[in-house]
Amino acid sequence: MRFALLALALPLAACGSDPDAASTSGPEDGADASTAELASSDAPGGSAGTTGADCLVGTWQIDPATMDPSRVQGMDEIPDADFSVGGSEGRALITFESDGDAIQRFEDFSVTINASVMGQTMSVRNNYSGTARATYRVEDGRIVAEPGEADLTATVSLNGGSAEPNPFATESVFETWERGRSAFTCEGDELLIDIYNPEDDTLVIEDVRYTRVAS
Repeated sequence: MRFALLALALPLAACGSDPDAASTSGPEDGADASTAELASSDAPGGSAGTTGADCLVGTWQIDPATMDPSRVQGMDEIPDADFSVGGSEGRALITFESDGDAIQRFEDFSVTINASVMGQTMSVRNNYSGTARATYRVEDGRIVAEPGEADLTATVSLNGGSAEPNPFATESVFETWERGRSAFTCEGDELLIDIYNPEDDTLVIEDVRYTRVAS
């Protein structure tokens, strides 16, 4: 059950990037034109002084440290287990537009999770690419999404070798938000999301942290 929660939590949180990249205010060198357009969007709202639904407007990146599986509820109950984020590469963005549209974009993004369970060690690298679109609204402090077109791929490597079948879903974060509750707190340039299990509405992981890279 704990590993099922872990499998759920990682794809949800995978709108991530390298911690150093999270402090930038524009697209990386070599980013394609569509990515540059996302990162330089001047949509109204979402300024440093806003909170709540208006605060969402803009482009966000995750703090990869908050993807640490040890933060998933119940993982500390696994005996002789230790989990950590081993690093990330590439670029990932999620943009909320003022008209209710949203887009998730992965640009050859990967995140590595290191695990040690009962003396057995492993390194799991999760790779994501593609885009997904949706419309969204805010209800009672949660983000409610209606997924649109998506073209996403995900692969997993275990200790440097491919892992088949892929245990991680290739669904978009919007599909996850459609199924289950995701509460959020947004103030200025920080967005915190609490992810709940869609089956029983129990908390899976709290305070997944995003930072604003464009308004």
